[in-house]
Amino acid sequence: MSTWREMFGEERKERGDDSPIVAVAPDESVLDVEFDADSGLSEGPLFTVWTVDRVYFPAVYDGSEWVASVSRHPAGQPTRHVGNE
Repeated sequence: MSTWREMFGEERKERGDDSPIVAVAPDESVLDVEFDADSGLSEGPLFTVWTVDRVYFPAVYDGSEWVASVSRHPAGQPTRHVGNE
């Protein structure tokens, strides 16, 4: 079982984002819901997290779910394909 909070932490670390959380939609409790991230279905609840530097959201491909993110600021960096990693 997985939670978005665990995957969110991994994505933040990978992106080097230690900036404060600005907002979570619908609310922060959604990050702690346990689900099977490799069930073959999209089981994780919808969410969006904004930090000072990035925006985080759910991604899925072929039944596997993870957290993806993009910069909140124009940084001249293209966005990698989401759902095709």
